Amino acid sequence: MLLILLGRPKSTYWISVLVYFLFLSASVIKINFLNAPLMPIDLFQIDDLLRTKEVVLEYIGYFIVFLIISSLFIYYNLKNELVNNYSRVVALLSVIAIVVLLFSFREPIRLFLDSQDMLIKKNTNLINRSARNGYLNYFFQATVLQRKSIKPIGFEMAKVDSIINKYDLNEPLKVSQNGQSADNVIVILAESFIDPNEIGWQTSETILKKFSQLRSEHNAGNVIVPVYGGKSINSEFELMTGLSTLFTPIESLPYREMVSNSTPSLASVLSSNGFITNVVQLVPMSGFGFEKIYEYLGFDNVVSLVGSDINKDPTGKYASSKVLAEKIIKFTKLQNKSFIYAFANTSHMPWKISDYPENTIKLINNKNIRKKTKNRIIAYFNALRHVEELLVILVDYFTNSNQNTLILFVGDHHPSLKLAEYNNNFLEYENYKVPYLIWQNYKSIDENTHNTLISMNFLAAKVLEKSNVSIKGFFKFNHILMKRLKVVSRNYDFKDNLNQSQLELFQEYEYFQHRILSQ
Repeated sequence: MLLILLGRPKSTYWISVLVYFLFLSASVIKINFLNAPLMPIDLFQIDDLLRTKEVVLEYIGYFIVFLIISSLFIYYNLKNELVNNYSRVVALLSVIAIVVLLFSFREPIRLFLDSQDMLIKKNTNLINRSARNGYLNYFFQATVLQRKSIKPIGFEMAKVDSIINKYDLNEPLKVSQNGQSADNVIVILAESFIDPNEIGWQTSETILKKFSQLRSEHNAGNVIVPVYGGKSINSEFELMTGLSTLFTPIESLPYREMVSNSTPSLASVLSSNGFITNVVQLVPMSGFGFEKIYEYLGFDNVVSLVGSDINKDPTGKYASSKVLAEKIIKFTKLQNKSFIYAFANTSHMPWKISDYPENTIKLINNKNIRKKTKNRIIAYFNALRHVEELLVILVDYFTNSNQNTLILFVGDHHPSLKLAEYNNNFLEYENYKVPYLIWQNYKSIDENTHNTLISMNFLAAKVLEKSNVSIKGFFKFNHILMKRLKVVSRNYDFKDNLNQSQLELFQEYEYFQHRILSQ
């Protein structure tokens, strides 16, 4: 296309080289922050990137220098090269031929790439395959060959009906007839929340002392999340719907692109059990499409804690943990049975040591870290402590409450600091493993389970189990999946350990999800 416009082969070549260099640089930057290469969908999410202006500012200087040098170089070449109309004609005919071939032989091309193990697939490690088969190759495939909703092999609508009958999903299941039920269910998804000491970081003082203590006394474990460093919206998608990003196109945002008013959710299940459902965000709802998403999922009240009159966290950007805790508690006072989902993002990047002048945390083993990086890590540790305050306030209040209350506290993903990789025994999946805590002030079944490893898409089933509410339909099926599969994620090697019965259940899960998201 560029050659058609310019008619200058040499200049077109050099511009293409420069654009390709820029593309590779953008992929490296994205891998550094999000553990995934640049994909076409990122071009439609540029507004999200601009909201995290610190990421842009970190690289804007390099980009400006590159742009100036490139512009001068291109100008020089354009000025000294004559237009070649013959090359324009050849380029135009080539483009037409390529477009015709792609649209005429799209499926044979897909089959050939699949036979060569070069096809972009929804359930594979994108970084490894892109590095082996080419970043630009996968970018092109995602643009032209990847489907928005890929129908599973052998899928038929009637098969989902048979799954419903097989597991008697139209009949309600109450997990326990003896255990107490929850009056309040509070779900906190915390930004970039992990326990640094748990993954091997040695510090002068325990970073999350109260969180660590509560995890030793209550139901706790670790969750495999779908993302690293960002795109919290995909973790929220799995948590709220019980669906898996394993079955959606790579790097897609199914929460925005596929959710509809027929999508089951944690909110709709609790609503059917008499709960008033509420969601609290610390950012404006309008910027991320949350209003429509939460309407689809069945939330009764949607609140955004923003404004100059709200007390802020140490960064001065978001409502403080105390403000968020007070809002959550207020809901439970006004409502007979409350479900509150809140996204606590006060630990969002960037992490600046200047925001925490009273810092007392020191690294015992610096691991040969540069001072700038060390300060960023210590600032992040302080940000974790501020988020932990939310949990402390809520636990202190509901410990003395006569309302049966369950609190799920879980991280959305690792911070983009590669903290797990400083461990000599690091395994790739540990970049996707975050801690969770289910705190209760009442007794239920399976009192204190520890060291459980499940994926985020099954955490809602665990919450419903501990809440002891009635479930049916998809979430009854999700409860069965949680009990028998534990982990379903592209970020954890689980399929090789499944027996034939579990593999069949896994296939049924994919069929059920496809039916839900294709409605």
